[in-house]
Amino acid sequence: FFFQAEDGIRDRDVTGVQTCALPISANDVNLRVDGDASMRADSSATLSATNKVLTNTLGGAGTALAYNLIGREGAGGLKAGGVKAFLDGNPGTLATYEVGASFDKGFVNAGGDFTVSGNLALKATATLSQETDGAFGSSSAALAQNLSEASTQVRFAPTVGTEHYVGGNARIAAKDAAELIATGTMSADGFFASTGLAVMRNQANHVVDARVTGAELTAGGDIDVWADSKARIQATLTGSVESGGSTTRALGLGGLALNSLMATNLINGGVTAIVSGGRLAAAGDLDVHAANDAQIGSINKATTSGKVAAGIAMAFNAVGWQD
Repeated sequence: FFFQAEDGIRDRDVTGVQTCALPISANDVNLRVDGDASMRADSSATLSATNKVLTNTLGGAGTALAYNLIGREGAGGLKAGGVKAFLDGNPGTLATYEVGASFDKGFVNAGGDFTVSGNLALKATATLSQETDGAFGSSSAALAQNLSEASTQVRFAPTVGTEHYVGGNARIAAKDAAELIATGTMSADGFFASTGLAVMRNQANHVVDARVTGAELTAGGDIDVWADSKARIQATLTGSVESGGSTTRALGLGGLALNSLMATNLINGGVTAIVSGGRLAAAGDLDVHAANDAQIGSINKATTSGKVAAGIAMAFNAVGWQD
């Protein structure tokens, strides 16, 4: 017995929007099988937004935006709202990207292994290159973002008061292995004045939940109830703002250079494994665990050169903060 739902969507554009529900369920099913029984929901969707802008004029100004939105509807306001809508991190209407599997009510008698699992392997990359060169002055802005609202939920809640048997191993498992990568370079070069603003941002609101409710389950092998997060979230930014050139500055000439860079990751959600009610009996091991092994990193490199120069660079990760 094998029941699977799989999402392998691929999208390539300057902007990517992904809203989807990928749950599978068995409701009030009497399952008898001599071998293995498996219910599995897998999402391996890939979104890639790539933007490269070069502006070269007497007085140049350039803005570039690349973003992926997962679990949001009506997100066109992000482009229309400009920088403020970008930094708010709340475009469109919430429509959580769901991956899950559930066995509700019914009866299980499997001679081999029994598995109910959900796996989110979504990958979103936003890559941006913004370069502005103005003979007299230049202004450059580069904004790249991945915003993801997702949940991976797996539930085993068979009929209460009924004995359920598995000859091998029983596994109820939810896993989040999503990747959100934002990478950008920004440069501005002008004789009298140059300004630059760049933000690379990831925001992930992910929930991972595995639970067994009211199950009278006997297994000939192990019983595992697992919730795991192994997400990888990375924001990397390199920005350069220059005014006047090195020779001009050496002569005491040149102008003003201002540079503001921010690479940040905002992470919310939770990882939960719960067993409530019922009875679990395993001939092997019984393992109930929730683990968050997510990798989160932000890297920022800024260069500012001018007769008068000022630069601000921030790289930080915020975990468990709403604002």
